[in-house]
Amino acid sequence: MQFDLRKLLEKYKNGEISADEIEKKIREDKILFVKEHAVVDLERDFRCGIPEVILGEGKKDEQVLDIIDELLSKRRKIIVTRIKRTLVKKLQRRFTDRYEISFNDIARICVIKDKKFKEKKGKTVIGVITAGTSDIPVAEEARIIIEELGFRTIKAYDVGVAGLHRLLDPLREMIERDVKIFVVAAGREGTLPGLVASMVDGVVIGVPVSTGYGYGGKGVAALKSMLQSCASIAVVNIDAGFVAGVLAVKIAKIIDVLHEARSGHTGGSLSAVDAIVALYFHHMRHNPSNPRDPDRDRFILSKGHAVPALYATLAECGYFDVGELLTLRKINSRLQGHPANTKTPGIEVSTGSLGQGLSFGIGVALAGKLDGKDYNVYVMVGDGETDEGQIWEAAAAASHYKLDNLTALLDRNRLQIDGFTEDVMALEVASERWRAFGWNVLEVDGHNMREILDVLHKADAHKNQPTMIILHTVKGKGVSFMENKVQYHGVAPTDEEYKKAMKELDELEKKILEKYEKRR
Repeated sequence: MQFDLRKLLEKYKNGEISADEIEKKIREDKILFVKEHAVVDLERDFRCGIPEVILGEGKKDEQVLDIIDELLSKRRKIIVTRIKRTLVKKLQRRFTDRYEISFNDIARICVIKDKKFKEKKGKTVIGVITAGTSDIPVAEEARIIIEELGFRTIKAYDVGVAGLHRLLDPLREMIERDVKIFVVAAGREGTLPGLVASMVDGVVIGVPVSTGYGYGGKGVAALKSMLQSCASIAVVNIDAGFVAGVLAVKIAKIIDVLHEARSGHTGGSLSAVDAIVALYFHHMRHNPSNPRDPDRDRFILSKGHAVPALYATLAECGYFDVGELLTLRKINSRLQGHPANTKTPGIEVSTGSLGQGLSFGIGVALAGKLDGKDYNVYVMVGDGETDEGQIWEAAAAASHYKLDNLTALLDRNRLQIDGFTEDVMALEVASERWRAFGWNVLEVDGHNMREILDVLHKADAHKNQPTMIILHTVKGKGVSFMENKVQYHGVAPTDEEYKKAMKELDELEKKILEKYEKRR
């Protein structure tokens, strides 16, 4: 049976197994030699997220039976594609007593699994569509693979462009069920995938099918048409239903990972993001290709729990791939729940223990003065964070050393983990407090980009004092049901809330783009 690496490591930690025994077990489970005709990759599932699948086509019956025999000693479930019905009957005679055997005659896929085998289903639903009835076998191959690899499907067959009205109702149903991945199989002229892509907000995987005849027949015209599509679609090879299914599953896993993180500080990230974007895209001197440039301006996120806003900004700037954002808060990810400067490019200091970021910023600003550097240091703190005594020790020190290369930004959203700041520890006289500590104090609307940019220039120009910019913000800004709600301090949205939030943000983006186009 397939070993559980985590359990092995726990046993090693508890002294129940030696390092040599672990190494032996891992080596044994990497590859499986089956007589002289097969070397099975046992590690593919662990390495790629998709298990080794047996292709029945082109193999002798005895070769397939030998592979299955050996593989069942290591795995509880086996998938065989493009298998002959006569071979399925042999499998049923040999394995029915111990295993559950299912066969889809149209897709020509056989699944053999332990009768007690249970597997989790992913949340993402994948749509499978065909242009014609002749395309169904290839689509069914994709659909069965998707379902056997753990995801649900919804299908609509024989809805091609020859009768376009047939597509509308099933496509509407898929959209209502929030389908984001569509596998579309089409032969002949192959236009259906591009058409679907023009009507949905999701990934469309085109599968050319070898139906059709004459010039461009056997799927050639369909393949060329899909490759030339004006709509943005992914295209696999002719009749490659299996490949399309695997690709859809890999995309679905990414979507599920993002949603399944189900943790993080939503409200404080949304209140802070405007100022962070202003700094990185319009104000600070920084270089994504050289994150440790000694002459760079420094940004320190003292309210480290709002790091999703910083990660998104760094990714858009090019510090790492945008796709990596989907690994947020996952084991071994560089994007942990609080900033970690030993892991993530562009992160100046590991923060999260509130109250410490400003002190670090003072040290960096002092170092710049001593080294004769002209860089600026920007530190964002939360308003609830200013309950910490260390903040005020740092405030006094910055004023004492006249650190005019230091600017702090107070995210004044008036909410903290325990409720409204004025109920927990009144801060309504925040500006007076900072002035009393010897700081230059400026106040702006923290969601007005023009005001933020103007005040940053004023802060840089001010001499002989550190500057505090009080950003008047709204916790959860941009998502109506999150705005000014304390419960979204450290809670991820539910499925329904996620859909509603994305709809609102999509509408907001559309309005911004329309406004931009009018100004051009």
